[in-house]
Amino acid sequence: MGGQTEFTKQFVLVEKWWLLNFAFRVGVKIFSFLWAGILVMLIAWFTISFQSFKAAVSNPIKAIKAD
Repeated sequence: MGGQTEFTKQFVLVEKWWLLNFAFRVGVKIFSFLWAGILVMLIAWFTISFQSFKAAVSNPIKAIKAD
C-alpha cells in the first residue's frame, strides 16, 4: 500500500516537470466541462424521451405478432 502511494507522488512530480517544459500552455476552463456535461445530459434526455414515447404509442399486439 505504501509503495503505491509513493509511486503516485513520484508520478505526479514527473508529470508536472514534464508539462512545465512545454512552450505553450492552454488553460482549461471549468465551463468547458459544464457545457459538455449539459450537452450530454440533453442528448440522453431527448433519446430516452423519444424511445419512451415510441414505446408508449406503439401497438403491443403488432410487436407480439412480429415474434
